[in-house]
Amino acid sequence: MSSKYYYVVFGAILGACFWIYFGISAGSVATDQMRRVVANPHVYDAKQDIAVIKLKTFYFVPKNKRPEPNWEQALERALKELANFHQSQFAGTSIIRYEVAATSTAGLYDNLTYDTQDTSHGNPAALLSIRDELLRRELVKSDPAQSDGYNAILIIYEGVGAAGTPGFALLSRKFLTDKQYEAIVSSLLAHEFYHTLGMRDDYDIEGGRPHGFDIMGMARTMPLPYAFIKPEVLKRMGI
Repeated sequence: MSSKYYYVVFGAILGACFWIYFGISAGSVATDQMRRVVANPHVYDAKQDIAVIKLKTFYFVPKNKRPEPNWEQALERALKELANFHQSQFAGTSIIRYEVAATSTAGLYDNLTYDTQDTSHGNPAALLSIRDELLRRELVKSDPAQSDGYNAILIIYEGVGAAGTPGFALLSRKFLTDKQYEAIVSSLLAHEFYHTLGMRDDYDIEGGRPHGFDIMGMARTMPLPYAFIKPEVLKRMGI
């Protein structure tokens, strides 16, 4: 068999590989660009635009507690991972710009006033109590939808709990500093953050059994690189 034949076959194989690699890559880029053109990112099942999300973080310390050191670096890493994860999941149509308050915020009351007697299910009582206090003290705006972006508030709490509601999220400072949470703190933060955009839990509230493997379900207990947002959820957010 002549060498010419081998050259023809080799050229055909090389051409096919070239087409597969660059054709698929071009198609992927085109799909990504198309998603950016048609996307209109907004809060889950609502109209507030989230093309730009301004996430402000407060370290909130009840009156009977004292600020603890060495949480800032862990928070910075978690926020950076969240911002990258979010931009990827929303195909660049929505970005997070985060800011961490330079000093801690001293609460007006002891922790039991915020917590009440029941801290189960993530301590939502503390989240709502602290939210209301921040609003009364005019440290945050009451309407998250602003002309320069969607405002979300993350409260790092010197207490217990992890909870979220539209516009506000709470995460215990211990998740940032305890070694047992080091690998998953970004996922825990992301899970509560996405409640600020209206996403719902994807697990059984009472028993904790996950219904799905996304960030609102099982992936909240896994490192963030393994997490994702369900396509049907993104669809209900304009993506």
